[in-house]
Amino acid sequence: ACAAQVLGRWRDKRAYDPLVAGTRDPDVSVRARCVEALGRIDVQRAQAPLLQAAHDANPEVRAWAIDVLGRLKSAAVRKVLHAALQDRDANVRWHAADSIARNEGKRAGEHLVAMLKDSDEGVRALVAELLGRLKVRAARDRLIAMLRDTDYQVRWRAADAIVALGDKSAATQLIPQLKHTDAGVRWR
Repeated sequence: ACAAQVLGRWRDKRAYDPLVAGTRDPDVSVRARCVEALGRIDVQRAQAPLLQAAHDANPEVRAWAIDVLGRLKSAAVRKVLHAALQDRDANVRWHAADSIARNEGKRAGEHLVAMLKDSDEGVRALVAELLGRLKVRAARDRLIAMLRDTDYQVRWRAADAIVALGDKSAATQLIPQLKHTDAGVRWR
């Protein structure tokens, strides 16, 4: 795994074929580091092995593949990224949401809004942040509803996203948060 990381940092193109072979290594860490290194060396050329790695049995490998694939724009990549939004592993879904936002920009809004219902609070918090960063105004009401989420980070990211949208009328929804029982909500 260490060799793959170093070769990736050096962006040594001579390592491309051995790294592709490494994506099929029996060791999870080796597979994950090879996927990461391929993304640094030549992500375009590595699209096919990365698409395969996105279906790896191990969620760490899938997450790295999804993250790296987010740098590519193709129908095959888009299909895999969107399928990863339904992955059983929250980390894979997190990387899928982030990659789709990077890959599609504002067009990802509809898919990201649906992710606000994710069972994992980390995914919900990221998605709220992404919707604010992308200024997806259609998410306004859902973000306001997220101010009542059970997780403080989700509430905090939702509040930040509402501010990022620039809709001052939504500020009326933030004022009651000053009386929230959680101090983190009140001061953020």
